Amino acid sequence: AFAPLVGVPLVIVGQIASASAMFAFFFRLQAVGGPVYLSQIGYVAAAVGLFAGTILLGEHYQLLTWLGAAIITAGVFITTKAQSQTGAPVPVRIEPASSRS
Repeated sequence: AFAPLVGVPLVIVGQIASASAMFAFFFRLQAVGGPVYLSQIGYVAAAVGLFAGTILLGEHYQLLTWLGAAIITAGVFITTKAQSQTGAPVPVRIEPASSRS
């Protein structure tokens, strides 16, 4: 005997919202930073999922989980501030050896 699938539409909406937010954050991180900055996307995804689960699905998490989300947020802001002070990485064009004389 399985539980009725009444909550499935809400789960689908939550997944769509979470994936949409992740997609937007991924391209924002990619646009403003280099590879180190972009590597934070997995942590941002976890934080987005935490908030989406709480807001959309009524899930409850322990205080330690929320502390982890706060640390993730602080880390992203610290990295953003540090990168804006040093300047974003500038792409370097490397020409093939055959085109050099």
